[in-house]
Amino acid sequence: MRASDERRENTVAALRERALDGCLTLDTFAGRVDAAYRAKTVEELEALVADLPRTDGWRGAMRRALARVAPHAASREPALEIEVRLPPTAEAVTVGRSRACDVVVGEETVSRFHAELRHADDDAWIVRDLDSTNGTWLNGARVREARVSGGDVLWLGGLRMELRL
Repeated sequence: MRASDERRENTVAALRERALDGCLTLDTFAGRVDAAYRAKTVEELEALVADLPRTDGWRGAMRRALARVAPHAASREPALEIEVRLPPTAEAVTVGRSRACDVVVGEETVSRFHAELRHADDDAWIVRDLDSTNGTWLNGARVREARVSGGDVLWLGGLRMELRL
């Protein structure tokens, strides 16, 4: 079936909402919007949003917005909680939703490539945010890059990680 302008605009609006939720990187969003405006059929438009999570209305949008501002304050209960034991021989460990990451998580508030834990020279670890949408938080403070210790708590979107070094 031929794609109408209204259907095309609805698809772009859905892509924009998912990008704001952290489900799409800026490059992916731009590429899919371009594809939406070139799409000739409804099937082509549906394929652009088929792999994205559905929204749960304004309450879900508000909860996700609060999680972006301060995930530790938005809810006492994390969406997902994991304990990470960092291997002493690893140089770096990536965390995100992508299957290419070393630690893969299925939490929609975590970016595809969210953060990297890199082994420092003095047997310490450094966490570095990989330009994630919802940010990386260490013990309640938002960080771009910081030294981590055993027992520290990292928040990546709605994911709470307790580190064991």
